[in-house]
Amino acid sequence: MQDSKLIKNASNSAKLKFLAQGSSRSGLVFGAFFGGFQAVKYGSKVFLDPGNVGEIVIASVASIGALSYKPTTRSALPYGAMLICMDCISAYMRENP
Repeated sequence: MQDSKLIKNASNSAKLKFLAQGSSRSGLVFGAFFGGFQAVKYGSKVFLDPGNVGEIVIASVASIGALSYKPTTRSALPYGAMLICMDCISAYMRENP
């Protein structure tokens, strides 16, 4: 961002607007991604009851597939995978204190 001539020449309010739009867009993408992951995980628990590992696998495939569907959201795949990993660690730590 610091190397862009367009950003260097922009006013402070334009820079702030650019950062706010980027932050809100990222927040919406990751909020929808992780909310969808949790919804599919809970739905698979209620309807299929495959166990914790099965729930995570089903929800991961569905949410990663949805994130990789559009080329504009594919750059968020590593971060989405990290959110899933953190959820797996959290579930493991909850079950094995």
